[in-house]
Amino acid sequence: GNIYVGEAHQRISIFSPDGALLARFGEKGDAAGQFMSFIHGIWVDAHGDLYVADERRVQKFARV
Repeated sequence: GNIYVGEAHQRISIFSPDGALLARFGEKGDAAGQFMSFIHGIWVDAHGDLYVADERRVQKFARV
């Protein structure tokens, strides 16, 4: 049910189905949790882990 948005400012925003902002993270860079370029893909697996692809790599963010 949540909505995941890859923003042009190298960050991810997560919204509830009613539009409330739940979380926002990321910034430009090449460290873990940063994005080197525009975000090209976002997906969530059955465990709720988030995968984010930019132009150079895919990062996994495990749900805790």
